[in-house]
Amino acid sequence: MIINTDEIKNIYVTKQFCDMRKQIDGLALIVISQFNMNVLDHSLFIFTNASRNRIKMLYYEANGFWLFTRRLENGKFKFKRHEESDSWKLNLEQKIQS
Repeated sequence: MIINTDEIKNIYVTKQFCDMRKQIDGLALIVISQFNMNVLDHSLFIFTNASRNRIKMLYYEANGFWLFTRRLENGKFKFKRHEESDSWKLNLEQKIQS
């Protein structure tokens, strides 16, 4: 089963590096406590590690969470830097380059 992207309201990329051992509960706690956001509001949250070769994406749909992981064998994820906030919002049309 795949996520229905029509239901995704926002995409947030965190600027802080994340411990990739964290799973759903740990990542949801970051969204709630550090970013003061509602993890259940149909937003996609993207976390990266310090090496920028891994990302985790957290999304809540209907009655459960999705957790996606992507690891690059070569290269790094490149994110555009924006304002000084802890995260920034992407449009669905924007892409994360690898």
